[in-house]
Amino acid sequence: MSRWLRAVMLPCIFMLLFSLTGCGISDRQAQNTYNVTDADGTVVSILHKPQRILTIGASSDEMMLGLVEPKRMAAINETLANTEDTNIPWVREKISNVISRNPSVEEIAALRPDLVAVPEWLPKENVDAIRDLNIPVVVFRSDDIHENIRLLAAAVGESERGEKLIKKMEDKLTELQEKIALVPEEKKHKRIALISIMPNYGGAGSTFDELCRYTESINAKAAAGN
Repeated sequence: MSRWLRAVMLPCIFMLLFSLTGCGISDRQAQNTYNVTDADGTVVSILHKPQRILTIGASSDEMMLGLVEPKRMAAINETLANTEDTNIPWVREKISNVISRNPSVEEIAALRPDLVAVPEWLPKENVDAIRDLNIPVVVFRSDDIHENIRLLAAAVGESERGEKLIKKMEDKLTELQEKIALVPEEKKHKRIALISIMPNYGGAGSTFDELCRYTESINAKAAAGN
């Protein structure tokens, strides 16, 4: 083979090999990619099981920790990081990064997450700004914990764990209801008011409202129409 022919063919061979390798990577990505429809009806494409997960909220962090190992969390909400107040004091030893209660887009981006789960109250412009950074964002609502668990479980590729978590939760609720059934009727239906630094929290449809319902108590805020 002449030197001229080698000079022409070698770049062509390299280009062919490069294109084949690129196709292989694209094919693998396509095989690992899955879609999730979030609470807003947005179809979110996720390239692989997320390994740097970020959720905006202490309660969603707790749910997520029931679905994935702490090492898959990019950060923990500062409320849970406070070892004096948290229900899970061990979490600070497992997750080093801490995020504020209402983080900016810049703070979120700095943590390099590969999935962000946000509540419906986060401004749409913030959600769009995060998505503009090619970070998958899943929006969840606070009015149905079962659906939240299923949505978050699907988003992180752990649907089976999600169903196990729901089953465990239902078992605990059954145990709780059996205990409540033993409480004298005159001691039930107490009006309870939740005081929170978040003025809109604790009303109808909230986690606290659901807790009151399960314990046969009255959520004073919901009863007042909030």
